[in-house]
Amino acid sequence: MHAAGRVRASLFVTTCLIVACGGGATTAAPAARPMPPGPTQSFLHAPPAFLLRIDCAAIRLTPVADDVSTLWRGSGLFQQLVGDASFDPIAQLDAMVTTTETISYGAGGPTAPRWRIVLRHHEDAASARAMLARIASAEGTTVAWRERQGIVETILPGQLSRSTPHALVLTAAHEAVVAPEDEVPAIVLAARDQAARRTSETDVIEPGLLHPEGELVHAESTPPPPIFASVGAVGSRADVLREGDGARLRIDLAFATEADATAAVEPLRSALAALASNALVASFGLARPLGAATVTAQGTGLRLETTATWVELDGGLRTLAMLSAM
Repeated sequence: MHAAGRVRASLFVTTCLIVACGGGATTAAPAARPMPPGPTQSFLHAPPAFLLRIDCAAIRLTPVADDVSTLWRGSGLFQQLVGDASFDPIAQLDAMVTTTETISYGAGGPTAPRWRIVLRHHEDAASARAMLARIASAEGTTVAWRERQGIVETILPGQLSRSTPHALVLTAAHEAVVAPEDEVPAIVLAARDQAARRTSETDVIEPGLLHPEGELVHAESTPPPPIFASVGAVGSRADVLREGDGARLRIDLAFATEADATAAVEPLRSALAALASNALVASFGLARPLGAATVTAQGTGLRLETTATWVELDGGLRTLAMLSAM
């Protein structure tokens, strides 16, 4: 594909996601029905190899919202999922959760052939739908919305569909789901189950979007990112929690044996101490959070924990954004 075509394809995928944020085409709410039996059906993979949940609305209320947006849009994962940095998830979404059944890590971060993404939003669709139509026309095609059991969907071209075709499904007035095209029937069933449980358009029914008070970001990965795999971890869980005038960062690592967890404590403590004493790290205001971090092992698990003020987080996020762009 020539350069102009790649740009248009990237914009097309980006605008499809923006349409998701605005609701796109919608259908009338289903008539009232009895509450379905059993637990709520989820849109997400269970169990996932990788899960990322972001409370965009809560992050928008913090002083580091712009920094988080810049870092996220520059990440390899965002480029894989969207392919264009004009879409701002922090500004345009209220919440999102992403899962996949298989995950691998490379130089650009986590990659997978099949994703499920749930998007909660607050935007108006009119301008985004008009832009989507213009871009589709430039590509010599049209936006083909179709209805399946009262749920509207369209196929996403471009970035997400390079290995596996993905569809965008409008599951509620303020919600959309991206999933592999062959998984859309399961998404439609879950959407109908959740619709029967919803009492208002603003209700969040998807279990994967529910989280503890104060959670800003939550991530799980099996296998873990390379930095943790290098000390023998077989799984990881990370949480960023709003606390006081800043946030608490908590990373829980899982190991195959208690001995492996215990053996990883000192290498991690030494690495944190070395970083805290680095002049460049100190210049970005990260010396105190790194120096104050605790590393403790219990059974086959290990916890790394620290806190940071908004000022310290601002410096850290700017540093990470700069490094990711290099």
